[in-house]
Amino acid sequence: MLQLQQISLNTNWQYHFADQSDDYSSVTHKNSNWDWTTLTDFPPAEVSAHYGLWLRKSFDLHPTEACVRYFLCCDVMAYQMTIYLRGQVIVQCERGDVLDVDITDYVSLDDNVLVLAIRLDGQTIDAQPTELYLQPIYCDDLD
Repeated sequence: MLQLQQISLNTNWQYHFADQSDDYSSVTHKNSNWDWTTLTDFPPAEVSAHYGLWLRKSFDLHPTEACVRYFLCCDVMAYQMTIYLRGQVIVQCERGDVLDVDITDYVSLDDNVLVLAIRLDGQTIDAQPTELYLQPIYCDDLD
């Protein structure tokens, strides 16, 4: 089985602290005034004073010559969160979960918006990094 290279999703995230009623999962939301971060340099110090935290990232995929399925992966989730892709809820994760979710039906070659909604209320936030990546797998290798 020939393995395809992982696609890192750790850089170029924008983040914003939120009130309880805020929802930034929409693909059309404009986040031009949000701050920038990487997932491995997170969280910022001011995190404890807020109810929620939203992170957004846009990415494109390159066409492949063969059928490929894409899995969103994380070895250990650092936080309890809801993950959206292109405005759709993909998965709700608990802290400590292993993430391995087939997102092929949600991605496109361009204009993908990945959103992480982290509810901070009552959750211990520390510097444990979350490293997200896409693992493309040839469709023939899944049979």
